[in-house]
Amino acid sequence: MIIVDWVERLNQAIAYIDKNLDGDISYEEISRITATPISMFQRFFVLIIGITLAEYIRRRKFSCALEPV
Repeated sequence: MIIVDWVERLNQAIAYIDKNLDGDISYEEISRITATPISMFQRFFVLIIGITLAEYIRRRKFSCALEPV
């Protein structure tokens, strides 16, 4: 069940990112949410999502900026 827990934490981290796209996103908070060191989370994120965490955040901010108000 470790994988299920990690996927749930990943989803919580993504929800946190989406909620805070218009402000600062704290890697420390992501680390707290996922209960893993941020460096380990970033490695797993790339393996699962296929892009770096920073790139994911940039793309999400860009896509939100393009959405009509």
